[in-house]
Amino acid sequence: MAGEARLIRAEVDRCSGILRQMSAQGAESAGETPAPIALAELLEKVRRSFAPAEQRQIATSVPADARAVLPAEATRQALAALVRNALDATSGGQNVQLSAECAGGKLRFSVRDFGSGNASRDAQTCGRTVLQHQVRGARHGPGLLPGQRLRRHLNGSLQLESEAGAGTLAVLEVPLELP
Repeated sequence: MAGEARLIRAEVDRCSGILRQMSAQGAESAGETPAPIALAELLEKVRRSFAPAEQRQIATSVPADARAVLPAEATRQALAALVRNALDATSGGQNVQLSAECAGGKLRFSVRDFGSGNASRDAQTCGRTVLQHQVRGARHGPGLLPGQRLRRHLNGSLQLESEAGAGTLAVLEVPLELP
């Protein structure tokens, strides 16, 4: 009985997260105030926002003591959406790699999948294409929209590197000193 209750609670939490993410994808960020957060904690929150089977496919890497001042929920949502894209592109039980690092006054989040890749993928073009596909009901890279919003809000960048047959790397980079 207790195990079933935990499972139900986990699924309710997951569904709640999905609804928050869908809400965030429909509009600009509500202006969350940046606050200090441990990056390991942030990446773990991203990982926990997925079902248990998917959590096992997400490998995280971050320096243990790394901290940043960020709009934590908006950042979590953007990273979770990028991870969702990567999970959707990955097959055969391969892991998705989610990492964070601080260097040169910038905070760099990377999401790598080992799916089929796309030799012509460009973040700006793909972001516009996503809007068109979502209107038609297809699902093609919707994780770029929250990432693009966060990039704009924090004066950062979102880049995609993709190679046919070798997967895709999404890199969200923001300044360590926020505006």
